[in-house]
Amino acid sequence: MPNNPHPSNISAIYEKLTPRYPTLAMLLSFFLPGAGQIYLKQKGKGTALLCATTAFLGGFITIVANPSGESNKYLFLAPLVFLLYELFAAQDAFFSARALNAKHHLRPQPNARQQALMIAGTVLALIFNPFHYLKNQTNDIIQIFRINSSSMEPTFRKGEVCLIDKSVYRLWNPKPGDVIVFNAPQDIDRLFVKRFIAKEHQTVEIRNGKVIVNNAPLDMKGMAAIRYANAGPYGTPGTALKVPPGHYYVLGDNSASSKDSRDWGYLPNGYLVGKVYKSYFPVDFIGRLLIR
Repeated sequence: MPNNPHPSNISAIYEKLTPRYPTLAMLLSFFLPGAGQIYLKQKGKGTALLCATTAFLGGFITIVANPSGESNKYLFLAPLVFLLYELFAAQDAFFSARALNAKHHLRPQPNARQQALMIAGTVLALIFNPFHYLKNQTNDIIQIFRINSSSMEPTFRKGEVCLIDKSVYRLWNPKPGDVIVFNAPQDIDRLFVKRFIAKEHQTVEIRNGKVIVNNAPLDMKGMAAIRYANAGPYGTPGTALKVPPGHYYVLGDNSASSKDSRDWGYLPNGYLVGKVYKSYFPVDFIGRLLIR
């Protein structure tokens, strides 16, 4: 009698003879790294990639839920890192599918229905990709910003690209000496960069080039070599001003060319956007790709 294949081997034989669609494998892994490898029956590799994806997204969500200044400095890199990870997993799935087909001399020929499904899958993978979640969440915490004036020189020079941490002041109040970004009181669509000097109920005076807050010199890091000039109706010599409730007093480090609280008065605390950090990464290029 002829030898018939054992029922337990039929599934394995079918898997070996069934063509794998490289485009489908690529789309699956681009949408969720590791899914394409699972489709190709590469269970070990697929599970490892899925676990790495879960760990990455879980860590990102943890940082977003518990933001801190130090971690936020590097958070803007997360979308780029994840995008590169997706592209790696997608190309691996694509070429692995081609290799499997070549090994078994198979030529996948998708019918019209399968082609339509893959086109729809491409659209869905692009629209609902986790990358967009990372990008949007990142932009709610970190913003890339170009300094467009010389009012904060030499601390920040005109044209310099920096990072704005938009979450830190949701948790803590600004500290004296912090460099902050806020909506300009005269034009809320514009962003200004200045140094935080004093909060509500504190007194402020500019005396002999130094800032005096509550009768004590304000000599924070980055301010020691800066001389602030008396100017404007809110910066006259010999006058100590009391910051009204719900407001801040801010100054530019380049005192000669800065328009700040000396000129237009106190900053409403609701106009505060975030804290500025210098960046040592190519954030301008990354920002144009990932973050508005």
